[in-house]
Amino acid sequence: GYIAYCSSQGIINGYSDGTFRPAATVTGFQFLKMLLGALGYDATIEKFTGNNYTVQVAKLATNLKLTKGNGSFVGTKAMTREEACLYAFNTLKATMVEYANKGTNI
Repeated sequence: GYIAYCSSQGIINGYSDGTFRPAATVTGFQFLKMLLGALGYDATIEKFTGNNYTVQVAKLATNLKLTKGNGSFVGTKAMTREEACLYAFNTLKATMVEYANKGTNI
């Protein structure tokens, strides 16, 4: 149910094969992508898709200071609970976004 809701809200996209793998671990980049989706960022518009999605996620998450407080962030590794809480807390302080016309204007 949680996966279906998050997918319907654009918070998560799943893997390229259409699966979500709910029992799998989450990397830092995957979690940041979810947090950016929760803030309203569109994965397609922001290019959070494909093999190189991490570049765009890292750039935007850094600009929004979502990893502030963790000077040793490695986005390709599985996260600790502490890291997840830190990034979630930083996301709560970030501004929600809404696209003016589902184009590039926020």
